[in-house]
Amino acid sequence: MEKLNQALYLALNANANAPQYIVSFAKFMAEWPVGVATLLVTFMVFRQGKGRKLVIGQLILTVLLAMIATYAIRESWYHPRPFVIGLGRTWVAHDPTPSFPSFHATFLFSLGLALLRTGIGWLGASLILTLGALTAWARVYLGIHFPFDMIAALVIALVATLVVGRLPVQRIKHGE
Repeated sequence: MEKLNQALYLALNANANAPQYIVSFAKFMAEWPVGVATLLVTFMVFRQGKGRKLVIGQLILTVLLAMIATYAIRESWYHPRPFVIGLGRTWVAHDPTPSFPSFHATFLFSLGLALLRTGIGWLGASLILTLGALTAWARVYLGIHFPFDMIAALVIALVATLVVGRLPVQRIKHGE
C-alpha cells in the first residue's frame, strides 16, 4: 500500500517545471478554504430559523468527533510527510509532524458532509466539499501530504457524519 501511496504522490506532486500560477493557486487552496468554509457555514447557520441550535450542535459534534479521531490516529501512529523521507518536491515550509490523516481535509470534509446531512444547504455543502477536494489536491501537489492522508480524512469525516446522524435527535427540515 505504501508503494501505491508514494506512486500516486509522485504522479500528483508538482515538479520543478510546474507553472507558477498553478503553484500559487495551490498555495492559496492549501490554507484558505478552512477560513472560507467556516465563514460560509456561520452565515448559513445564522440564516437558519428554527432548529439553529440543533444544526450548530450537529455540525460541531461531527467536526469535533472527526478531529479527535484524526488527532488520536496521528498521536498513536507516526507516518512521515513526503519531504521527511526525501520524496518529491516541497513548495511550502512545514513542520515534520505526522501526515496521516490530514487535519485540513478532515475539517473540510466533516463540515461539508455534516452540513449536507442536516439538509439546510446542499449548495453550501457542495461548495465546502469542493473546497475540501481542492485543499486535498493542493496539499499533495505542494508536497505536504500523501494521497492516502486525504482518503483517510474523507473516510473519517464520513464515519463521524454517520455516527452523529445515528444519534437520537429530531430531523431538521429546511425552512423550520
